[in-house]
Amino acid sequence: MILFFYVLFVIATIVFVCIKRKRFFLNSRRLQSQWLFILAVAFPIISSLYFMIWIGCSYTPRLDAVGFNTFLDINKFSLGILALSPILGVFVVYAHRSLQSEMQLDEAQKKNKVDMYYSKRKFIQEQLDNVDKGFGYGLKNTNEIYNLAFIIGDNYQDDINVKFYHYIDNKIASILYNLKKIIELNDYAKEKLIADERFKLTIKDSINFIAAATTKIQMALINNVEYTNKFNKICSEFLTSYSYYEFTNQDEHDTLTFVRNNLLIIRSIYIALGEVHKLVHRVSLCLISNSDIKQYMVNLVELEKIISNYLYADELGNDEL
Repeated sequence: MILFFYVLFVIATIVFVCIKRKRFFLNSRRLQSQWLFILAVAFPIISSLYFMIWIGCSYTPRLDAVGFNTFLDINKFSLGILALSPILGVFVVYAHRSLQSEMQLDEAQKKNKVDMYYSKRKFIQEQLDNVDKGFGYGLKNTNEIYNLAFIIGDNYQDDINVKFYHYIDNKIASILYNLKKIIELNDYAKEKLIADERFKLTIKDSINFIAAATTKIQMALINNVEYTNKFNKICSEFLTSYSYYEFTNQDEHDTLTFVRNNLLIIRSIYIALGEVHKLVHRVSLCLISNSDIKQYMVNLVELEKIISNYLYADELGNDEL
């Protein structure tokens, strides 16, 4: 009979715990508010009192040595259950302490992540400001450039906006293509001694394409873009040179002179492209690593190589110049 009622009590406790199981999960609240701690301490005490009352009800209460010894003899099981109360309580205390330590660690890591995120953004913005002040580019607001260069993500983790870098790199690819066309066409004119109207229009279009690509690159990075840039001036110089050539006899000597003059035009294009490269490269280095530049901006790397080789040959005294 004693066990029957106790089994019912245990079953009722288990059912209650299952129904309210979310309440028995440990959380960051103080220990006294944890239902699991209350259960761990109270259940052995209630169980012990239950058995003490049922077993001791048939004995006459005595407050002497005999009564005390009798109490110990008949309540060994009850006292054993009672001893579980502090033991189970300690287990819950340690579990709660571990949970709090883990939560504090997570909170510290989150704070460090937030600090690192904003430190990185501040560092990038300061680098962009230094580049802008040092070279007077008139860059866009640093936050605006950052938002273009990165995809703002959740959990303080921004990803590289590959489309932004590919956009600029595609414009540089157009520049390289038209630069190559200008050089090849000028070499062909030198070899064949032909500089006709088609030659003029092709060179003009190629320079204008370079001017347009340069303007679009600047629009992505700079606030006030001059739509009439250096390449438009270079194009005007070429057309002026060609108009002088049209009034000559256009013989071998005149054509070679005109082609050699074009090398000065090409040199001006290289110098102007060097400035464009420096702008893009300096801004990109503020945003991403050099390895990322090599990965996402292959044409920028190629442009740097071509300009370096040309200027190096120019310093050595290129025979053509």
